[in-house]
Amino acid sequence: PWSTPARWSMGLLHPEDWQAEWIGHDAKRTTRSREAPFQGSYWICHSDDDPQQVPKGDRYFVKRFEIPENARIEDAEVLAVGDDKIWLSINGKFVLSAEVGWKTVKPASATEVLQPGQNEIRMRLKNSSVGPSALLVRLTVSTDDGKQQVVVSDDSWLSGELDIDYWPYQKLDDSKLKPAQEVGKYGRKPWGTCQLEA
Repeated sequence: PWSTPARWSMGLLHPEDWQAEWIGHDAKRTTRSREAPFQGSYWICHSDDDPQQVPKGDRYFVKRFEIPENARIEDAEVLAVGDDKIWLSINGKFVLSAEVGWKTVKPASATEVLQPGQNEIRMRLKNSSVGPSALLVRLTVSTDDGKQQVVVSDDSWLSGELDIDYWPYQKLDDSKLKPAQEVGKYGRKPWGTCQLEA
């Protein structure tokens, strides 16, 4: 025959077993922000400009680089900010559009737009009024062999004032481009450091 049903219960044995937290809406939870990993990147501006008194208007920037032909790209992430507003394309395809400011940055994926061999980053920087203006970039490419390739903004980039409608992909006249000017390393004033968006 079946045994008679039985039940039992047990409480916590020690005071330290009790752990709880008051709940409510009287105070907001805060999360600790993280600094964006822009190490190695330089703020850059157009070579003909005084970086502290850049005229109102647009400047364009170009960076060409190679990824090994036999590489298999697993992941690529780009961080980019500008004073005042930036657009960024890679190989003719937009990755960032009309991003404003430099205090926070949200990583953007570039995995689908990169390719083994020659690649080209193009950026548009808009300055809304006369004053300091520059941009900052760091692209990290991870391949399936565990290696990383990093591209940062520095004076290896080209810059220019271009009269061009389809700047992300239209053929460029390199004679109108000059090496960009390094304004200073990431962290310099007036921009300081940048925080990653949650």
